[in-house]
Amino acid sequence: MLTMEGTPMIPAVIFTFLTGAVLSSSFRVWVLIPLTLVAALVTFGFQLSMGQSTAIAAGNAVIVGLAPQAGYACGLLGRALLAALQRSRTAERRYITRHSRR
Repeated sequence: MLTMEGTPMIPAVIFTFLTGAVLSSSFRVWVLIPLTLVAALVTFGFQLSMGQSTAIAAGNAVIVGLAPQAGYACGLLGRALLAALQRSRTAERRYITRHSRR
């Protein structure tokens, strides 16, 4: 489903996923609305111009449109994980510092 006339759509999905992940570090979730619409419409139009059927073009547009949202969610998850790890290291250092004075 993610191919069109010898050109794989996987790079488009990866690009939009990574774009969503990068945007999660700087922007609120509202940035996903125009990004999703643009990605889906560009994919749909491009695939129709390449001679794909409407159903295949729409399916690929949905997949490419959902990729930035998944990337955004993974970016938020990664940021939360890094913050939790940093907090645990800070707490561990405080514990060691307090108990090494005795």
